[in-house]
Amino acid sequence: MDDQKNKPNRPNKPKAQNETHTSSQHKKHKPKRSNFSYNKNKRYSKSNRSNKNTNYTSLDGIFKKYDHLLELYTIARRKYYDHYYRGSKREQEKLKRNYYSAISALARFEKALYPDKRRALHRRNDSGSIDNTYSTIHNLDNKKTSINPDTAQSDIHQLQSQQSVSYKDDLQETVGTMEDYKKLKGLT
Repeated sequence: MDDQKNKPNRPNKPKAQNETHTSSQHKKHKPKRSNFSYNKNKRYSKSNRSNKNTNYTSLDGIFKKYDHLLELYTIARRKYYDHYYRGSKREQEKLKRNYYSAISALARFEKALYPDKRRALHRRNDSGSIDNTYSTIHNLDNKKTSINPDTAQSDIHQLQSQQSVSYKDDLQETVGTMEDYKKLKGLT
């Protein structure tokens, strides 16, 4: 009984509706938004955001994730270039945003890998053998050759005789009108 005398008098009846309460009395404790996601049912669940920098343990997992990101990038690139001039300005911006986000996701994935796993990924992707079919058929040497810059042509689209000609002394001037040209060609 002594315990009950020391406690304040709190009746078991509910509080009246017209009483004002501070907002802190009604709020439930909400976890940080960066670690939790909120759904329609007002339940909190741990999101996968904290696992963004996860390094995959198996090479198969790395290859599968990389192939998936590469496929997303290829689809985004195809849509960006195929539909660029077809849609409105807003659609063009969306295509561009998707394309660049796919590129950055692929780059972020490669950058987040440990160096040994990154090397394994590059070995897998760049493991194609050198195509030497032409040199084998024509009995050519398969060694890489370097081009001497002194003997290389400055413009590969011109012949040597065209490169040696100088037009500094050319004084010929174009004279005449379009009617003169048409008379010369017999078009009038």
